[in-house]
Amino acid sequence: MHCSCVWSSRTLSPALLPRLLAHAGCWAPGTRPRGIWSSPRSLASAVETTQPIPLPSQARVVICGGGIVGTSVAYHLAKLGWTEIVLLEQGRLGAGTTRLCAGIVSVAKPISIECKMADYSNSLYEHLEEETGVKTGYVKTGSLCLAQNQDRFLSLKRLASRL
Repeated sequence: MHCSCVWSSRTLSPALLPRLLAHAGCWAPGTRPRGIWSSPRSLASAVETTQPIPLPSQARVVICGGGIVGTSVAYHLAKLGWTEIVLLEQGRLGAGTTRLCAGIVSVAKPISIECKMADYSNSLYEHLEEETGVKTGYVKTGSLCLAQNQDRFLSLKRLASRL
């Protein structure tokens, strides 16, 4: 398994990693990342390597998987001040299931906690460029759900009443 660390999401370019890590206080160009560990090669290229990257001898947290969940956990732990975070990914970060997502984060969820998570995610993506000064490519869009039967209509009506 290769070790890479790239802050990534469905709306962010992996090429933004060095600036995002520097903003979070985890990395300065020419130095080893403090909060999130990786090699300068993987920080700069964000591509799958053919040679294993040496891992540190110890870590406070090891995260397996560099998709939206793994990179989000690493990002938020670093924002909370955690150090010695290792993010393991067997290929290119954000290139597995995460890259197949449409990138729409709908707040129309049947469970309250899911709605809160979606609302937080939208807010994070919307303000990340302002927070970091890095162009993220985030575009706020909408979606349209059509009911094809009475049951679905009632379900959508209940969801809409919570928004």
